[in-house]
Amino acid sequence: MFIDIPLAILYAADERLRGDNRGFGGFGEMILGGCIIYYLLTHSIDWYILPFSVLWSLGSTWGWGEPMGTAIHRRPGMMAHKLEWWQFWLFKRDVYAALTLRGAMWGLPCLLMSCVTPDAWKAALAITIAFPLSCYITSFTKEEWFHWSWLDKKWHFCEWVRGLMTAGLIVVM
Repeated sequence: MFIDIPLAILYAADERLRGDNRGFGGFGEMILGGCIIYYLLTHSIDWYILPFSVLWSLGSTWGWGEPMGTAIHRRPGMMAHKLEWWQFWLFKRDVYAALTLRGAMWGLPCLLMSCVTPDAWKAALAITIAFPLSCYITSFTKEEWFHWSWLDKKWHFCEWVRGLMTAGLIVVM
């Protein structure tokens, strides 16, 4: 559908706003992002949009700073004192394994909606793929390329890429 492209761009912008709480305070962006993802999956607005959005928000709230920062800045390893609570075993050492797990953790709560939203797996798969891949793509950029207020760091660019990639994967699946 034609509306999918503008919604994918809106989702990317929402990801950017959610990233540093510039818009509605973080939680509003998470709910809006969940609504956009739900609409891209179902092309409908029904009462299931709210629980799906809450579950999408729940998945997006856990930390990812150290693995993401390590990947996009190409640091040789993650700092042990900055690891996230969910990082154990392989996920303490392998940054892309950690980012893949983090993406899966984001999409996992949405699978609870599978009985009423059969395509919920697409959202879970899309964010699982987009999370590490957006960091990998961003790692090839240079910080000095970004000098706009809404895009002044590699981190910000990664949020845009992750948003476009997540929504785009849902659209093509």
